[in-house]
Amino acid sequence: MMLYTYLGLNDWLVGDLDAARGHFASALEPRQQANMRIDEQVAKQQSSYREKVGNAEQEATQKETANAHGGAVPDGGIAAVTSQLRQKVDASVAESVTKQQSGYDWASEGAGPSELEKYRNYENPLLSYLYFLTLAVHGSGETDYNDARNEANRLAVMVADRNKTVYDDIVKLGLSTERNWPIDLGKGVYVFFETGMAPQWVEKKISIPILSVYLSYVGIALPELVPNNDLVPALSVGYSAGTGSEKLTAPLLNMDALVVQDFKNRYKGIVASEAADAVILAIQNATINYLAKLAADQSKDQNDNEKLFIKIGGAIAAGVASAGRTFCDTRSWETLPKYVQVVRVDRPADGSLKLAYPNGGW
Repeated sequence: MMLYTYLGLNDWLVGDLDAARGHFASALEPRQQANMRIDEQVAKQQSSYREKVGNAEQEATQKETANAHGGAVPDGGIAAVTSQLRQKVDASVAESVTKQQSGYDWASEGAGPSELEKYRNYENPLLSYLYFLTLAVHGSGETDYNDARNEANRLAVMVADRNKTVYDDIVKLGLSTERNWPIDLGKGVYVFFETGMAPQWVEKKISIPILSVYLSYVGIALPELVPNNDLVPALSVGYSAGTGSEKLTAPLLNMDALVVQDFKNRYKGIVASEAADAVILAIQNATINYLAKLAADQSKDQNDNEKLFIKIGGAIAAGVASAGRTFCDTRSWETLPKYVQVVRVDRPADGSLKLAYPNGGW
């Protein structure tokens, strides 16, 4: 979204207004279509989970049949193990999804509508604000005016109550009855400040109890979001001459809330993929152990017993390998900030601004 936004800004500056509108349309498109595409992706992941696990169960049953040699199937066979396994994993997955849906209070702030609620449809106030400013200053015609008002209304809901710069700009457009178009923002300087880091993905392993002699380890590794709270709360912007008229930046974009919404929307698909890997590994491990026991039941002499010990050793190794291979993808956007803040100040006569942290360090 931001790439197309910056391309659109560049087009406006060089005077190619049609190209600018096209890039902004591309930037805004994910906001309207993202949920639909993610729902489709999650449905495919869940369908793939059922298909992969079904294939693994079928393969295990075929191995069981090929090695039984007409003898009785001990303890209900591999089918009984996989049936219990599926039930346990499905229950664990459902519990994880339920907990995940209500575990991100840290992404909301203060009173009023929840931050998560504001960002539910991939609203990006930074994109809205840049698009609004561009239309407000350079736009022309009824379409640009209406688009600017639409973005202003979104901003009024999301950030205007806590950012005077944004509030003053959208009021100048005339959100009620007065039509002031295009608006004059004056010769101000906008300072955008990125601070902190977005939440990171960490791995959380879940061990699932299975009452079977054929499984030495069953577990699922799932991702979890953890906030980063080490940040500079604001940036002081003043003039090099030190006139005492410093202003502080204020939040525009809460990246925590945007990342949480994306993570929550994708979580069911992520769980389905991780559960498929865990179940398939468990079925393979159970099959190795089952075949080892089947061989033991059919052994008649010392040589067969020696072979059996080798098979049992392989089964134990397979269990260890399964445990070591249970992990999830924790890659995330480590370069994203926790907040994007903004403030507007008058353009200094000498062209120099002085930036400082709130503790006084310039």
